[in-house]
Amino acid sequence: MATNVTDLALRRHPHWQNNVQGNIVGTQFALRSIVGMRKTDLYDLLSLHVQARGEAVENEADAETVFSVVGGTPFQLETIASEYMA
Repeated sequence: MATNVTDLALRRHPHWQNNVQGNIVGTQFALRSIVGMRKTDLYDLLSLHVQARGEAVENEADAETVFSVVGGTPFQLETIASEYMA
């Protein structure tokens, strides 16, 4: 069974009341932020990149940059972060 753990820094009375009950408002706010977070998927990121910096073409031969998992993987996070999130 997998368990997800989130380390939250609770600041209100950290020495004697550093627990969920003592920080219920801050804990609720933090958990709503974590659970409700919408992350951009790779398709949306690359679509935004195309819209901002060029145009999509039908023929691969007409493209200057090709986004494909052929010859690579979508898990090349350093390349994605450095080239398409700037």
